[in-house]
Amino acid sequence: MCIVFLGCPPLARAEHVYDVSASYTTSFIFGGKVRKILLASPHFVCRQEGDAAIVRCKRPSDQLSSLHVRYGDGDHQKTFVALIRGVPNGPSQYTISGQTHHTTTKKHFNTPLKASQKQRLYGHGTIKSWGKALLIDCSYTKDYLVLHCWLKNKCSVPLVLSNFSFTYQTLVGRFFKKRLPKPVAVLEGPTAITIKPYSEGYYAFCIPLFKPNGGLQLTLEEDDQSGNRGFDFFVPTNTLFKT
Repeated sequence: MCIVFLGCPPLARAEHVYDVSASYTTSFIFGGKVRKILLASPHFVCRQEGDAAIVRCKRPSDQLSSLHVRYGDGDHQKTFVALIRGVPNGPSQYTISGQTHHTTTKKHFNTPLKASQKQRLYGHGTIKSWGKALLIDCSYTKDYLVLHCWLKNKCSVPLVLSNFSFTYQTLVGRFFKKRLPKPVAVLEGPTAITIKPYSEGYYAFCIPLFKPNGGLQLTLEEDDQSGNRGFDFFVPTNTLFKT
């Protein structure tokens, strides 16, 4: 089962929300084989079957979840990102058109996106027994946010990361205890990262700019064939847009 939970975003209001039924399954049909499904809430269950991501909510709720689906073959793989909500009786099927997904190879700069090796940010990342990930710098324009990451493989097995998800979090509700997720696709960056044993590297990702009052959840992980290792960490807004 190719499901990874990214957190549990609660009740919120958002645009472009797909209703998912609690009485039966709802299928998302894509123009290529589904490779990976990532959910942001344990209140939904899903499975992949060929060109379809089949989702069902455990019980109706206004609680939102971000949904990431990677599909396609080879260098033509694409990523679909959206918000879903559980309802008693929703649509049985959605056919995802070309206007609702983003490729990971679209160019937005005149020169290739280059990762910075200069560390300006400290204390934002995660440490595993087999590896380490840090956000060392970020920059932004009026449209884009560029994240510069340093990754290290501390074990004897190559680390192959190919599933990337980025979800902005906006704090809402009383005392700002609830989170509204806004998943975004990678506009430019590596489609896969291979780090040799006991090696390290610098990598950059460009995503659409959004300024939430919460922050950004980053997930970089292996596919099912390579293993189940991955990095998952949160960066607050005041760090992302620190001058």
